Amino acid sequence: MKGISYYTKEIGDSQKLKPVISLVLYYGTDDWDAPRSLVDLLDIPEEWRKRLEPLITDHPIRIIHLAAQDEETHKKYQSDFRHIVDYLAYVRNKERQKLKEYMGDKRRKVAHPMEYLDLMHAFTNDSRYEKIAENLQENGKESEEINMCIMLDMLEESGIEKGKIEGRREEMSHGICVLVGTCHEFGVSIADTISRVAANFELPVNEAELEVKKYWGVGTVLK
Repeated sequence: MKGISYYTKEIGDSQKLKPVISLVLYYGTDDWDAPRSLVDLLDIPEEWRKRLEPLITDHPIRIIHLAAQDEETHKKYQSDFRHIVDYLAYVRNKERQKLKEYMGDKRRKVAHPMEYLDLMHAFTNDSRYEKIAENLQENGKESEEINMCIMLDMLEESGIEKGKIEGRREEMSHGICVLVGTCHEFGVSIADTISRVAANFELPVNEAELEVKKYWGVGTVLK
């Protein structure tokens, strides 16, 4: 095991060290409300704070709040990162018109669509971005540049398809609820009801069982 003398002899008396600067890129749209320094993290009794703080070597956290930066600063960002920063700012400031223009701007080119879509999905939790990424991969266009206007068209198409799927699901849930209520009312066993739901709605038995248990014996059944 190496002693302290091993490390101290590596630094000469006249040797200067290179500075190390830690920065935090904050992607949130709300104000940063977490600690901003090491001292903020310490549990110091209030009556001792004034005495102890001057003796503590503090370490501040340098926060770069991307969404809170002004427009002139945004212009300094290059490539697709500029699109991300602008989006965050428009959301933070509730600038719906600018957000609309942003998505419909043909001049905005996304050079790395897969990385952009991955970040946008992380920020918004919108599954449409995942769907677009899958579509680009299926068509071998994951490395091709794409403009925002086309991206918007793809989002709208994906949204329409998502709406259709959710509509079908809602209709199916209604049908299952009615069937389960009818079976329960006429004394059909829960096992036979699960089989009927699975057959009528083309569901795996385990999924049909979960659906039946949601509505079995709830009393009021949709008609």
